[in-house]
Amino acid sequence: MTTRHVIAFAAMVVMALVFGLWARSAFRRSRADREMRKGKRRKRKNER
Repeated sequence: MTTRHVIAFAAMVVMALVFGLWARSAFRRSRADREMRKGKRRKRKNER
């Protein structure tokens, strides 16, 4: 019982950390992609 509880708790902690890092990386990537797309659009408009 104790070993299973410890393993389950460790698994939950690991999943939470991985999910948090993935969410942060995904948010940063999406935000960076949006900024890059806006910058490219602005550059294209300025060039034209």
